[in-house]
Amino acid sequence: MALSLAAQEVLWLRYLLVEMGFKAEGPTTLQLDNTSAIAMATNQGYTPRAKRIDLRAHFVRDHVEAGRIKLKHVPTEEQLADFLTKALPTPRMMQLCNTSGVVDVQVEGEC
Repeated sequence: MALSLAAQEVLWLRYLLVEMGFKAEGPTTLQLDNTSAIAMATNQGYTPRAKRIDLRAHFVRDHVEAGRIKLKHVPTEEQLADFLTKALPTPRMMQLCNTSGVVDVQVEGEC
């Protein structure tokens, strides 16, 4: 379950920032397009077939209930990070690059 890995990374970064003297105010929002993962992590979609990922769902659920993480559904079409993780058609790739602020930089000469 990719959600549990993302939650672990978010929590690690939160703890690191606290160690550096920053305040962790409010939950960190994880945006995902997997409604099944959200349902399992909020205890709305548990089925006996999901037993093998139950521990990971409990991990996320515990941190959601503790107020450290907030889950937000974002439709697949609106996922800005898709251009970093998926092969996309050129028009969609360009749209996501422009939306996220990625620019083409031309460097001349030697480094």
